[in-house]
Amino acid sequence: MANNNGSNNNNRGGKNGKGNFRGVLTLIAWALVLTVAFNYFNAYNRNAANKTSSHEIKYSDMITMIEKDQVDEVLFKDSTIYITPVDGYVYTEEVTSGGKTETKTYKQSEDSSLTLYTAYLSNAELLPLMKEHNVAYTGYYEAEMSPILMLMINYILPVIIMVGLFMLLMRLMSKSGGGGFGGIGSVGKSNAKVYMEKSTGVTFKDVAGQDEAKESLEEIIDFLHNPGKYTAIGAKLPKGALLVGSPGTGKTLLAKAVAG
Repeated sequence: MANNNGSNNNNRGGKNGKGNFRGVLTLIAWALVLTVAFNYFNAYNRNAANKTSSHEIKYSDMITMIEKDQVDEVLFKDSTIYITPVDGYVYTEEVTSGGKTETKTYKQSEDSSLTLYTAYLSNAELLPLMKEHNVAYTGYYEAEMSPILMLMINYILPVIIMVGLFMLLMRLMSKSGGGGFGGIGSVGKSNAKVYMEKSTGVTFKDVAGQDEAKESLEEIIDFLHNPGKYTAIGAKLPKGALLVGSPGTGKTLLAKAVAG
């Protein structure tokens, strides 16, 4: 009996361990999904809020725009020059699609921002030219971030934080009787357990008398072992058997005999 109890405890411990491991995996999966979804919608909202259309032009075209007073501001960023045209400026672009060439126009206005960019070339005459035509210019340098660091900040760190919060929540729930990690995947499942002895060691020969009850129970057992013999004649298996009698008439012994 002690060995059986020990093995049962080990089995329950193993099941609890598997449940906790699955619970942690579930938390990590959900945290990763939420992190990816958050980053996606965040990027989508930024793009939706920013209605700027960006187009590449030649360096010589930028010089021409400055000379015609069509440039409002210039931004030097890394190895690229970003040009903001004056309000009312119209940029024309020819787009070829499916063998057809289509002309598209983009207008700089308060409702629709237009940004043009070109590669930075070392030109000593550029700054004096911009000063001459009252073009505002600024420089911007952004330190490059390691891809691994970006991955950690955007994905790994949020996952760790969310998993930590979930684990704290589950620990609080387990202390209050919520079931901890194992309860995550067992929502709607019954917590009832069935305890059944493998063999009672009792047979119908051990039951004295009660011939009619034994015969009925033997038929039920035979039905369970050979259902085809009974269903062929239209018989249906009863949903249960109720043993009725005064105390000491052998009800418990009959039940053990059925189990044996």
